[in-house]
Amino acid sequence: MTVRDALIEVMQDVITPQDETSISPSLPVAYLFVTGSTKQKYGYQTTLQLSVGEKTQEKLEELYDDIYAAIGTKATASDDTTLSLIVWDHGQSTVMLDNSWGKRSTLKVTHWDNAEA
Repeated sequence: MTVRDALIEVMQDVITPQDETSISPSLPVAYLFVTGSTKQKYGYQTTLQLSVGEKTQEKLEELYDDIYAAIGTKATASDDTTLSLIVWDHGQSTVMLDNSWGKRSTLKVTHWDNAEA
């Protein structure tokens, strides 16, 4: 299972990310895409971008908190794919051109196997 697939599985009770090429999403929305992957001394590190959108700032913060609670700092998927360390770089909430709210965060995921990103 890929790192992205494992994260999607872990957060599926909160929201399922859409394809990042969608240009007219319905809210709430989440996008999750891989920006890079590198070999480390012990394992691998995959960097992903998480973008979340919602109608109001309050709903956005609630959705984001639910996603953070679902993923946390360590995750294991149903096929035993283990993401041993997930470091979040939390972004700022921003009002969008259509008056909805968005938030972007970077996730650095450490894992042992060379799972395709």
